Amino acid sequence: IRIFDRKIYVCDYYLCKSPNPEEFFNALFSFLTLWKVKEVVFETILFARVYKHSLQAEMQRRHHYFTFISVEDKRPKPMRIRQEIGVYLSNRTLYINNKQMELLDQLALYPNVQHDDILDALSMGLMHVKPWMLSMSTIEGEFEVIENERDQKLLEHWRSAP
Repeated sequence: IRIFDRKIYVCDYYLCKSPNPEEFFNALFSFLTLWKVKEVVFETILFARVYKHSLQAEMQRRHHYFTFISVEDKRPKPMRIRQEIGVYLSNRTLYINNKQMELLDQLALYPNVQHDDILDALSMGLMHVKPWMLSMSTIEGEFEVIENERDQKLLEHWRSAP
């Protein structure tokens, strides 16, 4: 997911049945590169825990790092899906591409779907959206325009230590 201008966009997803680890890693790292991902929300139960440890080794091998956010939500999956996704649907802040047919089908037919894995993954990602993230496209505060040359020189190297 990507947050921009107080909206949450489902950019992409990867769906397969019991992937081999290399296939999963290739898909994930292509998303990391394509979408400039900084954080990955990862379920830490059952077999997903094994994947997480393998993925840490793969990050080192590829020299491509990101932050893991572990999810250990004890709510039943249907409750998590309804609560997390429902908030953004009711606020009309969740945007889905019309080409993401599997996701749209799962949303339209829920709870009468055979597989709800995309909804479950989306709900875990949405659990970590904080209100401040939705307002990041707006900068609030005060500023002053620098007009004298001395202050302008100080501003040129503001990231380096004096």
